[in-house]
Amino acid sequence: MGLSLTLFTNGTVISATDLMSRIEDIETFVNQGIVQTDLTDSEWVDSHHIYKPEFRGSPDHRVNAVSADTHYRYWPHDKFNRSIHHKDVNDEAWVSVKGMSAPIKVPTDGQFRCTVYACFYTFEAGGGIVDASNARENTLAAEMGLFFDSGTTPITGTVRPIYASCDLNRFVARKNHSWVIDLDIATITAGTHNIGAKVKVSGTAILALLTDVKHVWVDGRSFIVDVQAR
Repeated sequence: MGLSLTLFTNGTVISATDLMSRIEDIETFVNQGIVQTDLTDSEWVDSHHIYKPEFRGSPDHRVNAVSADTHYRYWPHDKFNRSIHHKDVNDEAWVSVKGMSAPIKVPTDGQFRCTVYACFYTFEAGGGIVDASNARENTLAAEMGLFFDSGTTPITGTVRPIYASCDLNRFVARKNHSWVIDLDIATITAGTHNIGAKVKVSGTAILALLTDVKHVWVDGRSFIVDVQAR
């Protein structure tokens, strides 16, 4: 669709409200209102029309473009970078994973889409399970899921199981998981929101000083949140 603005008339007083309204109309058209028919008349885009994105570093690594934001996190495989979660500290509670969350800013209601790309290597360690049956995945140690804002349950389709792997025969239960999730944010109001991964450690006590699940480690991981105007 095209953009039609009422011209200012010489001699009239220009109010701040009127000026800001016109600026918002232009921003909305440029960032998300241009359609194919607006560009087919002639070649008019020149270098001065193109704005390069801004690349931001720590603490919130991101790219700010004209009509999109991309937040990214990366933690390599290293014992100093692991996000470690203990059963005796956060038993059966969803706890945030270090380095796997990002804030997103939605300027207008229901006009943006959000996609999350993530890859993470996680496993249970230190527990007391002995794999006499040689079963590879018969003891659920924890779950990991993706959360939006202050939600108490994971986003549908994002829960990934973490199985006990402390016994030598169970190392195959140590897995690399991934997410590629399109979030339905059509009903989200304008403002700042948070998207992040959480882990919930479970397990049953065997002895007073020994549990079948003790620790869950989230090792090498990457996390990307891409927000684009529809």
